[in-house]
Amino acid sequence: MLKDGGAPGTPGDWVTYLPGQKSTDLVGVSKRATYQLQALLGTNAAGNLTPILRGLSVKEVTTTDLSLVAEVVDVGWAVDPLTLVSEISQCRLRAIRDGQRDYQDAITALLANTDIGAITFRIWWGTRTSCTRAGCRSTTS
Repeated sequence: MLKDGGAPGTPGDWVTYLPGQKSTDLVGVSKRATYQLQALLGTNAAGNLTPILRGLSVKEVTTTDLSLVAEVVDVGWAVDPLTLVSEISQCRLRAIRDGQRDYQDAITALLANTDIGAITFRIWWGTRTSCTRAGCRSTTS
């Protein structure tokens, strides 16, 4: 649950949110530097398992769809099943520069306007689909 302003100790000011929701999805929540967060955890029906909270945060994420201008050439990752230690994942993308040669294409804009350490790629491998947390649906007929 997330609290954006309101009176301290007032339960009605808390807004329930789900992973992946944007601030525009939440009614009455504005963009600000500080939020109050609260997690409500419950045990299982038998009452013999305790939930574990590993993280709770709010962060601003800018999403750029590169599906029409980039393709994955190769990708590699590995995890040692005995130690659960993984190697650094590697991915090679091939991107086209669309439009005029004015350096305003999607790839140049992404690399020029974003710190390289802040870029995260989410890759769907397979046929062209539109995937969300709710599921995937084909965009071709």
